[in-house]
Amino acid sequence: MSEENPYEPPDTQLEKKTAPRNAGWWKVFWLTVVLMVLSAAALPAMPDLGAFDYFDFLLSVVTSVGLFGFAFHKPVGGVVFWRYFFYVALVESIFFSLVLPIASVPVYGQVISIDAFYVIGLAFTIALLWAIYQYAYKCSFLWPRA
Repeated sequence: MSEENPYEPPDTQLEKKTAPRNAGWWKVFWLTVVLMVLSAAALPAMPDLGAFDYFDFLLSVVTSVGLFGFAFHKPVGGVVFWRYFFYVALVESIFFSLVLPIASVPVYGQVISIDAFYVIGLAFTIALLWAIYQYAYKCSFLWPRA
């Protein structure tokens, strides 16, 4: 039987949360930067852009900023922003990537055909949403406790 004081906290070593290895997300980040620059250059030449197209582009830029934070383990803004933003991006992505193409509504001035490029774009969107989710909910080592 030990003679420990029951009112003293136990002496245990807490494990520190450290940044995991960068698993190549920095490559995806730079790919999104290149795509953002090309898209920004092409926007003025696209006919029949609607307000939703500009909203999608703005959300894509913010998603790229979140991907930067996730890829390089940098806290950008606050964790609460990224938690809310994840749900906004999720709803917008479902609407923009699934509902509009199925309804044959023009996206960026064109009706999207469901082909291999569409599937690749959908997979890329899912990967970005996963990264934003991880950044907002699973990277506790980045966010200071309030």
